[in-house]
Amino acid sequence: MSVGPLMSRYKIAVLMEFPSALGGERSFLSIAQELRDQFAFTFFAPRHGELEKLLTSLNFPQIEFSLRDASDLRREDADIILELTQLISEHQFNLLHANSLTLSRFLGRNFTHISLPVVGHIRDMMKLSKGSISDLGQLNRLICVSEATRNYYEAMGVNSDRLLTIHNGIDVEQYPEKSAKNLHVELGCPSETKFTATIGQIGLRKGHSSLIAAIPEMARSCPDWHFLIIGECYSGKQESREYLEDLQNSVAQNGLSNRVHWLGYRNDIPLLLPQIDLLIHPARQEPFGRVLLEAAACGVAIVATDVGGTSEMLVDQESVLLIPVDDPQKLTQTSISLMQNSTPRKQLGHQARQRILSHFTLDSSAGSHAQVWNDLLNKNQ
Repeated sequence: MSVGPLMSRYKIAVLMEFPSALGGERSFLSIAQELRDQFAFTFFAPRHGELEKLLTSLNFPQIEFSLRDASDLRREDADIILELTQLISEHQFNLLHANSLTLSRFLGRNFTHISLPVVGHIRDMMKLSKGSISDLGQLNRLICVSEATRNYYEAMGVNSDRLLTIHNGIDVEQYPEKSAKNLHVELGCPSETKFTATIGQIGLRKGHSSLIAAIPEMARSCPDWHFLIIGECYSGKQESREYLEDLQNSVAQNGLSNRVHWLGYRNDIPLLLPQIDLLIHPARQEPFGRVLLEAAACGVAIVATDVGGTSEMLVDQESVLLIPVDDPQKLTQTSISLMQNSTPRKQLGHQARQRILSHFTLDSSAGSHAQVWNDLLNKNQ
């Protein structure tokens, strides 16, 4: 493809690891939309997925790029970096931004072949080898999505001079407190039905097993409530597929298939959230969950595990109820208390929305990203 010259703006190549459009991708795209008058963004990403559709709808240019070949096997670094450097030269980019931990490690490992400033965006908390820690330290800057994430990698030995925290932000005005969509009609539920939901990729780290273990008691105690599982299992690993099957079998064995709705991936989350009465987020790991930002922006009450950057975003007992990880009993008790009492539930949702409005605006997050890029670009002149 051809990307025309944009002499008035710095040109940033954004590397995306997956073709999906989940929290990490959507968070960066919101920043790019906010800053597209200041920077010209081109996205290097795999094609044939929700991300490509979203980039097209937002009129962002995309260049096909992947760490894996057509057989889903990892390509050799030498082949990837040759392709990348040729594209950098052809389109005269000024800076590279890697939007995942894996891509940041890859660019750090090959940093000597790149003549541009490189920024890595760390959205996961994973144990790394000494080699990977060294690779990350090669990059010019490493943006962490929370202080918890920053502290995690600093303790692991990543060069602290490279690390900084920029929280994700959100435009609350894009997230209504009421919606024209009607979940009751879509799901065939009585009008008095209330909904609790968990939203996110289905996998071990998101803690769905704790929620599924808690649902039978919640269902008995709150007969007017239904439970929405929103998200897909993207991993092709056998253990991941078996995990999903075990969750679904547990629901069926408890006779709850008519009250637990597996909705899969949805691209209309901002329209669904205002119809949800309670969000349960049982994650075992959560650096800084976008779904929490979105739910809070819609004024939805939230029960979440006290992990990662969640307590930086929301305040326990004020704008969220925090619970321990892998504690189905505590999850059950806390959730039922809100499900059975509308006043504290609505108050918690209201306080969550106010918290996001005052602390996590898109304007502030975008401005911090722009400052990082401009500082590096000005030094590189």
